[in-house]
Amino acid sequence: MFVQHFMMTNLLEMYPNLNRVQVETFVLKLFNTCGEWAQFKPTLRDLLISMKQFASLNDALYSEERDEQIRKEQEKRLAVPGLARSNN
Repeated sequence: MFVQHFMMTNLLEMYPNLNRVQVETFVLKLFNTCGEWAQFKPTLRDLLISMKQFASLNDALYSEERDEQIRKEQEKRLAVPGLARSNN
């Protein structure tokens, strides 16, 4: 409880463009998902975007999702004969 209150207070002081409800929701969700990286990361990313401090296209938080998307598209191309380049 102390750490949550501390985080909420500091975030509200440091970023006046965030409202109290938004910060409270973020902190609670952050603590509820801290053991699950797949849910924790989007929670953190959403706050960063709402603070307007980070560009969404260049954010390192998107690298895993981008790499996974690229891998899936490559698998789709390889599944269709003649679509992928041959190295011969």
